[in-house]
Amino acid sequence: MIHSIYRWTVDRDSLGAHEEALARLGEHIKASHPLISGVRCYKVSFGGEVARPGRVWDEVYATWADFEESARGHSPACDEAWAPVYATMVPGTMTSAAWEETVPAAWFDR
Repeated sequence: MIHSIYRWTVDRDSLGAHEEALARLGEHIKASHPLISGVRCYKVSFGGEVARPGRVWDEVYATWADFEESARGHSPACDEAWAPVYATMVPGTMTSAAWEETVPAAWFDR
């Protein structure tokens, strides 16, 4: 699995609007991007590369090919879905990376 990870700091005065914008972004992805097999959002509670209130947005792809194909599917509707998220984050704080799962022999769940 490939994880497209975005991290940023939320404007403290915009937390409610930010949460609503993320929910709408998730709905856009669910409806318009079938190659994204899952989405998760995490709140940074302690430490990390982004200041609190920080968010980590994780888009999951089955393969690198799906990741690359999905990037080619970016549209003006994607820009519209992301705009309210950008509007409620601290400018200049977003970073992104692609992570690949590895060493599954070390994984476990309790």
